[in-house]
Amino acid sequence: MLSELKEAILHYIPVFPIVLFVLSRYKMKIYDLKLYSTGRVYEGNGDSNLHFLACVVYTFLITGMVSAAGIPSVIDFGFGINYLNFNFIPFAVNGVSTNVLNVIMFVPFGFMLPIMWNEFESFKKTAEAGFLFSLFIEITQMFNFRATDVDDLMMNTLGTVIGFGIYYILFVKIFKNKSGKYSFRSKLRMGSSYKSVFYSGSEYVDLTVLTIVSYAIIGSLVRNYCFLFI
Repeated sequence: MLSELKEAILHYIPVFPIVLFVLSRYKMKIYDLKLYSTGRVYEGNGDSNLHFLACVVYTFLITGMVSAAGIPSVIDFGFGINYLNFNFIPFAVNGVSTNVLNVIMFVPFGFMLPIMWNEFESFKKTAEAGFLFSLFIEITQMFNFRATDVDDLMMNTLGTVIGFGIYYILFVKIFKNKSGKYSFRSKLRMGSSYKSVFYSGSEYVDLTVLTIVSYAIIGSLVRNYCFLFI
């Protein structure tokens, strides 16, 4: 676990300046829109400073996830699909410990999405996001000679569901009377109607794509050629 954390930190060092630059520009857009628009940026009493910090944590989480999963980078991308590393039979290859780790890896993902964005208050949308993100990882692993396993897809999705369940129990059931417009959750969130960084229409998509691309290109190059002594 400590080695995975070390790898995530090392990969995030070169990714962080890119994320910080884009988020800073996005934060300036938020302030501009608050001053000069009709106020469609927020749904509730969102605090851009808290949300900014949450976005940094989210991008670090994504970096750690793709680093641990081993998606291909510009260094190790292969042009031939490794058909021998496919497994479509559930629970035929992975052991219990591997499945447990695959569940744990996606729990923070399922927990953070509904906390940060109103669009993921829906259990269905959060579960779909976890499934699609895991599917993306499994597909990309065909191009760096790692195993593409249906167990990983199932366990990752389960981890997302568990993360959403933790969010639901804490913020919908236990603290439901403390979730007004001045609550920490409301200040942390941003509404789905906002000025997108890359105009995809979803900040979640923007941040996820930005982090993965930065990791696959910049992060891998710096990690391989500048941190070899670590």
